[in-house]
Amino acid sequence: MVTHVTSREMCVLEGLCLGNADERNNFPGIGEKTFSDMIEKGWIENTNPDERSGTVGIRLTPLEDKVFTEAAERGVQPLRWRRR
Repeated sequence: MVTHVTSREMCVLEGLCLGNADERNNFPGIGEKTFSDMIEKGWIENTNPDERSGTVGIRLTPLEDKVFTEAAERGVQPLRWRRR
């Protein structure tokens, strides 16, 4: 059984579901605590720094598939941000 998944965590999982690494700043409204909690749970991991920009990205771990599936079955929806 997977621990509780928040809507913010689900937003990150859905955003990374294609298997691509992404930068944290591409997830507006998602704070460092959410990312660090997800890393601690083993759902995502940091990537190597980009050679050009020096930024560290994030990507999913193999455990994510189980987390995402169980959360979706329980009806957890990704947080949706409204554009103004």
